[in-house]
Amino acid sequence: MRFQGLDLNLLVAFDALVDHRNVSQAARSMNLSQSAMSNALARLRQFFNDDLLVSTGRGMTPTPKAEELAPAVREALLGIQARITDPDKFDPASSKREFTISASDYVHTVLLNPLMSELVQSAPGVRFRILPVTSASMDQFARGNIDLAILADVVLLDGHPNRLLFQDTFTAICSHDHSRLNERLTMDQLCSLGHVATSLGADRPGTIVDQLLVERRIERRVEVVVPTFSALAATIVGTNRIALLHQRLAEVFAARLPIRILELPMELPPVREFVQWHKLRDRDIGLLWLIDKLQANAAQLTLGGTHEIHV
Repeated sequence: MRFQGLDLNLLVAFDALVDHRNVSQAARSMNLSQSAMSNALARLRQFFNDDLLVSTGRGMTPTPKAEELAPAVREALLGIQARITDPDKFDPASSKREFTISASDYVHTVLLNPLMSELVQSAPGVRFRILPVTSASMDQFARGNIDLAILADVVLLDGHPNRLLFQDTFTAICSHDHSRLNERLTMDQLCSLGHVATSLGADRPGTIVDQLLVERRIERRVEVVVPTFSALAATIVGTNRIALLHQRLAEVFAARLPIRILELPMELPPVREFVQWHKLRDRDIGLLWLIDKLQANAAQLTLGGTHEIHV
């Protein structure tokens, strides 16, 4: 189909080329030969009178013209998918759909893992791909390649709808045989003891706890840095170090590992976790089903013996 002289199939090829920045990879994503994708790029260059993508070593870099076109093309394709090609019915019992979710290992442990175990019975063919929250995954979310992102309120993306799932508080943990600590930390102990901390990658070196401590001008001695929240508990076992993490995650690992949960010497604001989806996916029946399931399961989370989430 042509629109004002442009073969609209070329827009799909353009989107794949900008996404992969490699002719071979873009061709594979569309089940085309490399020569067919190269031909599509040549036709795009002719129509727009611009190189669009130029070779730079191992990959290709979009030109300013391509950077200008890419968001509009992607939004147009997402709009077609959301409003025209997506089915208006979804049966979880028979669906073979795969959902891609960007979430921290904390959210996966306390919410996603129990939900996926439950759905084995009611939606046996539904599959899940869980990705970490990184700048790359957020770029893919913006492009519509990730179905859902589960994020703390302080890092929610502008312009996309969201729903509150649950909130959590922060606590401290130590090895069960730690000889110097009682049930409540003192401020001196918080600052003087060695800490195990989490870094979520080069693009996200600090966590919410780090930000909260900086705001309160509280310095801690970080002696070990691990890549996930779940690694904090195992890393402190048998040491005199402590770690700060979410209360729910602390309770999960206190039931599995020889650790103790300690009360903090100061009050920190709670973290609120939201599920977020692309603004053009509001009519995706399958996605709305999954969002409802997430909210229902989040409402059953326990914290300190209560089954309610207070907001």
